[in-house]
Amino acid sequence: MVVDSAHGSRLVRGFGQFTLLQSPVAKFATMSRLVAMSDMGARVRTMLGRRSMGQQDLAERIGMSKDKLSKSITGVRQFTVGEANAISHVLDVDLGWLIDGRVDRTATRTVFRHRYDPFDGSRTAPDTASRADLDVVERAWLLADVPVSDGFTGAAAVAASANPHWEDVRHCVEKVVQHWVDWCHEVTDPVADVAGFLATFGVDLVVLQFPFASRVQTYSMVIRGHRVVIVHTTAAWYSAMFGIFHELAHLLFGHDEVRTDETAPLHLDAEVVANGFAADVLMPKEDVLALEQDVAESAIAQFCWDHLVGGAALDVRCHLLKKTGIQVPPQPRINELWRENHPDWAQRRSQAFAAQRFPDWLVRRHEELVRDGVIPPDTLSIMTSTPIDDLAAPPVPAGTEFPDLSDLGL
Repeated sequence: MVVDSAHGSRLVRGFGQFTLLQSPVAKFATMSRLVAMSDMGARVRTMLGRRSMGQQDLAERIGMSKDKLSKSITGVRQFTVGEANAISHVLDVDLGWLIDGRVDRTATRTVFRHRYDPFDGSRTAPDTASRADLDVVERAWLLADVPVSDGFTGAAAVAASANPHWEDVRHCVEKVVQHWVDWCHEVTDPVADVAGFLATFGVDLVVLQFPFASRVQTYSMVIRGHRVVIVHTTAAWYSAMFGIFHELAHLLFGHDEVRTDETAPLHLDAEVVANGFAADVLMPKEDVLALEQDVAESAIAQFCWDHLVGGAALDVRCHLLKKTGIQVPPQPRINELWRENHPDWAQRRSQAFAAQRFPDWLVRRHEELVRDGVIPPDTLSIMTSTPIDDLAAPPVPAGTEFPDLSDLGL
């Protein structure tokens, strides 16, 4: 889901990989009704290719003749703003990006990883409780009044040099894999220190308590340019790790930037790229193919332990790589073998995502603002799981006004 909190766009709750109900097209009323289309035509053509959609199909959906659409794409005629708006909905892209190729960096955008049912292929949106908890994350950043971030930092400057719209995914994967290997050699346990790895990309990690969650869920957000990966509390650290790298892919490849329309068909290209990215980083192809056929279950459990994945992820990876003769045991059996062979670390890893936590720098910022009476302690109370009474700020002088959260788009 994509949430724009900077310009009054309202959050849409419902089905769709990424969802944003745009502010009225009237926000573009001050611009010419005719939009120069040399660059926009190229973007339309690119998105048609990604959606496996022909010009005839698009023309029919927006009520436009194929000849007129073709002339507009090639630059012979110009699109009107109304036509651009209609195309943005059909192609499920951001209208501003479609028109001028730019995305508002001050907006908050959230990429929801929907629950997936492998039996019927259905995807369902997060429940209301999950969405409400995600709003807490956005509020935490907005209340902290952090400056707008312009982009990735550190290691991501190299990795993100891949085209954000996926033409050079392999280049990015290679850079991240090498950085991940180096990182694993430097830290005691990459599971416990995965937040530090994300930080080298300028990405923060939040572990959030989702009530009544039946399986691991991960999300990624861009809040005023700050990139955040969110995972709900779980003992299934291996699922959390795969989800974290899945979300890192969404952020690296800009999957949050162009998706908008809740009613558009769910396109799987972003999910396929993100899953492939996570699998390539955690389970390099050469490592999987090196597994011997009919290998003992203890060896498979050790492979999963070393590569920080669960049995299901390895099973799918073997299938996609056409690696036969690998009988992956059920996850409970793998867990049992982990406890036998790595008793101390198995316990530690199971606790890695067991408790809610926010970045230390963000907590300190809230503590400072609450102490100075600038913001109320409600959000800090949620972030630290501390009763509000224990966070009470000193008396505030009469007439002091707290910020209106409605001004933050919340």
